[in-house]
Amino acid sequence: VITALEGGGEWEQVLVLLAELRLYQVEPDIVTLSAAVSACGSRQCWEAATRLLSDANCRGLRMDVVTANAGITACGQDWQLALSWMFDARKSSLQPDVISYDAAISACERSGRWQPALQLVREMPSLDMKADLISHNSALSACEKGGQWAHALRLLSRARRASLQPSLVSLNSALRACEGDSYTAGQWESALSLLRELRISRQRPDVLACAAAAGACCSSARWLRAPALLQEAADQGVGALFGYLLSHSL
Repeated sequence: VITALEGGGEWEQVLVLLAELRLYQVEPDIVTLSAAVSACGSRQCWEAATRLLSDANCRGLRMDVVTANAGITACGQDWQLALSWMFDARKSSLQPDVISYDAAISACERSGRWQPALQLVREMPSLDMKADLISHNSALSACEKGGQWAHALRLLSRARRASLQPSLVSLNSALRACEGDSYTAGQWESALSLLRELRISRQRPDVLACAAAAGACCSSARWLRAPALLQEAADQGVGALFGYLLSHSL
């Protein structure tokens, strides 16, 4: 029953059922507990998930990687807590998998914590794990939020070396990371290069990504590049870029 409720995210009913089991002196096993934690995680009720996991530890239940992943995912709004659960899993001799890392990197991304997100991506190969596109996209988004355009570009290169094809999400995040208050030559050139890559691959950048590239040109005294960028964006139907360019190039 608890497993069925997990799929619907009915975390309150799951907690009620667990309480009823204990009234009848029936202790949930690790499978039941994992389902309960997942149900809490699906509704971002990380406090309830944490209580369940802490209670399991007190009762001597040994976590498996599925339970650990459920806990890390449930703590997605608190990056420090998510990393803490992953490290606790290691202490209990569990080997985190790609799902563990994806969940932890995603937690870092939500808080804009680009340093731990990048560190997690970098350490995966040392554990014989290949970071997937989900890992890279979450880390790219964290770099975007932190304005870390150089790290974002290096992360794109890492993905390509791993034979991963950057998606529209990947390239848009890298483009938006190029936006900032000050620009270097490498920054605006990289922004334009990413736009060209999107055009060649017949993918459409979003308005914010185009605005970031336009801002890089305008703010770096490369505003003469803006007309060509404007035409490229207009050809793709990104009309909102007109106002941005006009307000930043005059």
